Amino acid sequence: MKRLRRWVSGREDHLLLAAVLVFALFRGLVWVGAYPALKIVDEASHFDDLQYRAENRLAAPIPDGSKLGASAELSLAWSTTQHYWRDRFVRGRRVAPEEKELDELAKTDASRQTHGQSSSIDQPGVYYTLGVVPYSMFRHASILSRIFAVRVYSLCWGLLLVACTFICLRWCIDSRPLAVAGAMFAALQPIAAQQTIAINDDAGVVGLCALVFSFQLAWIRRLPLGPRWPLTVACGAVLALALQTKPYAWGLLPGMVLLVVLSLRRATRSRDTYVALGALVASTLVIYVVAGLLGGTSRPPGSLAALLDLPGWLLSLDDAFVDYLVSSGWGSFCLQDVGLEPGWFDVLSHGATLLWIGMGIAIARRVISPAASYVWRLGPSAFATFTAITGSIFLLFLELSARQTTGHDHAIPGRAFLFVLPAFTIVGVVALSALVPRRFHGLIAALFATGALLLALGALVTVVRYEYVG
Repeated sequence: MKRLRRWVSGREDHLLLAAVLVFALFRGLVWVGAYPALKIVDEASHFDDLQYRAENRLAAPIPDGSKLGASAELSLAWSTTQHYWRDRFVRGRRVAPEEKELDELAKTDASRQTHGQSSSIDQPGVYYTLGVVPYSMFRHASILSRIFAVRVYSLCWGLLLVACTFICLRWCIDSRPLAVAGAMFAALQPIAAQQTIAINDDAGVVGLCALVFSFQLAWIRRLPLGPRWPLTVACGAVLALALQTKPYAWGLLPGMVLLVVLSLRRATRSRDTYVALGALVASTLVIYVVAGLLGGTSRPPGSLAALLDLPGWLLSLDDAFVDYLVSSGWGSFCLQDVGLEPGWFDVLSHGATLLWIGMGIAIARRVISPAASYVWRLGPSAFATFTAITGSIFLLFLELSARQTTGHDHAIPGRAFLFVLPAFTIVGVVALSALVPRRFHGLIAALFATGALLLALGALVTVVRYEYVG
């Protein structure tokens, strides 16, 4: 009977996960079609990098100090999409005259050649190298087909984010409705919805970091047993790929170090434990080097001076910068030219206050009665909180380092925090579960999911109105 209940329970989770992924796929395809080509921030630059690799046998572009332009077809596509927007669309026709020219350009190799000297040239190459596959499937079709094919490729990373978020939530909390609501939030968060359908390496690092975080939670759930080597190999390999996708992934290293320390202190110091930890180091280094050779290496970012100055700077963060992080992390769209109305951010600030209160209640209840049964599990939830905090501090460290070395403020946009979105989602769901009794968790989950849906619809309407309404 116990096995039957376990099988039924697991099957329900699988069905819920499938339903959430179908919803996320539908949401993603809507967003893919809603945005005109190349109208998401930095899309042209990232496509140029990907096109260079696709047309040069996966070779990474090398900076040569020149300002040579993009390929002929990308240049035409960019100028065309900049022209046909709002009241400039061709009335009464299904196609624009330039589309025929783009079809013809796609038939010649010369029109696809680019020098790769775009603003993304310094980024590591895993996202672009893997993106060569959908690009090559439509190599001789119009560049518009390749642009939307790569967007769908980015959507796959978004689906990985949603799947990992749901799985991690089920490992952290007993409530299925809250887990579904949290996964819906990951699918609907406005900037996550934008970045995971954009031609942008943010999509890759978000999906890979979500997978790393899920492996880390699986690891911590095994304690006080030692980790198994297949788990540590997978964790190290995916972490290495994430590091070679975007430097934000370095923010997951504190969590990895914590897991190693906990394994050495709490788990049995057996031969298997040391083999598993050795496999972690080996897989990370090997995949990091191989991925670097294929696509360009990501080096540890930041400066020592910024690290020393970080504590004082964190205590004196100015409100203007915090407001910038919130707006760019929740509602800046269309090359950051338009965003959600200020009223939306007022609602979000009230929601953030409730989450702080909920986390305070959750911590207080654990301190007062640590042996009591709660809807959340302490170990995974505490690790998620640790990951959210250390990941955020790491990004602020990058911001301070950029200010000191280049004098460039606002180097880190709010969307950078998406690489720890599953951890933040777990913190939020735990806070929500602490605010209300268990019998109301279904209701609070429905309200939370409805709020996320309204926010996503508001973002989509904002984008459509800006791009298509004169």
